[in-house]
Amino acid sequence: IILIEIIEKKKHIIENKQTNGVTIKEKEKCWLDISREFNSRCIKANRIVMYVDS
Repeated sequence: IILIEIIEKKKHIIENKQTNGVTIKEKEKCWLDISREFNSRCIKANRIVMYVDS
């Protein structure tokens, strides 16, 4: 549930269908921010971007 809440805040970036250099970098940063926030809110679970994005 925590992960879903975090992703909902960034949904507009993640679901952007454009695939240019700017949006790709934006999405990479977004997933990094999501993984950091998730890790900061979850004591027992540390996830890296590769696993959160999957």
